[in-house]
Amino acid sequence: MTDLGTTSLPADNVSSTTYMRSRLVDLPLDMSFMNLSTIEDLVAIPEPRPVGSKGQAPRRNEDDKFMTRVIRLNNNFFADLSKFQGVMESIMAEPLLISWIDFSFNSLPKIDHVFCQFRNLQILYLHGNAIMKLSEVDKLIELPHLTKLTLHGNPIENDKSYRLYVLTRVPQLKNFDMTAVTRGDRVTADVWQKNMPIKKKPRRSSDL
Repeated sequence: MTDLGTTSLPADNVSSTTYMRSRLVDLPLDMSFMNLSTIEDLVAIPEPRPVGSKGQAPRRNEDDKFMTRVIRLNNNFFADLSKFQGVMESIMAEPLLISWIDFSFNSLPKIDHVFCQFRNLQILYLHGNAIMKLSEVDKLIELPHLTKLTLHGNPIENDKSYRLYVLTRVPQLKNFDMTAVTRGDRVTADVWQKNMPIKKKPRRSSDL
């Protein structure tokens, strides 16, 4: 684990993003099982849940913001994420470098487009929510580094094309619903897409 107190200043040829990533640790900011219902509640919590065998929490920087790329918000009562980005900016040292978000077992009715603001997101847990429309998955097209996703336990899981649709819309996934995506899965999804064409991928906001 990086010693945040002794990290030297970056060399001239090292980008500020690379430098900040090197200073962040992957000890999660754990605010699960706190009976939270609104995102704004996160700002009022003095301390997150301790994690690991040593019962630690992520360090804070000089601005009292958490230095981590991982946040757990599972097993709460969140239904609206419209203010999620703003709250992350107020409590996280480098919110745009967040790589893992866990919103499993909440009350989310949709996949909020706010997730697309976190372009370094690699892992997103959304299982055990209330997502009704399979087309909500289309929003995740804008996350180029997303390789692990969970959606099981949502109403969309009952759609007979559920797994094939997701693998077609987010083809870079390596793990879906806690199961590795195999070469056979990709072949099957490709055949399904050719036989049952779905709408053309929307343009990413960055391309507009």
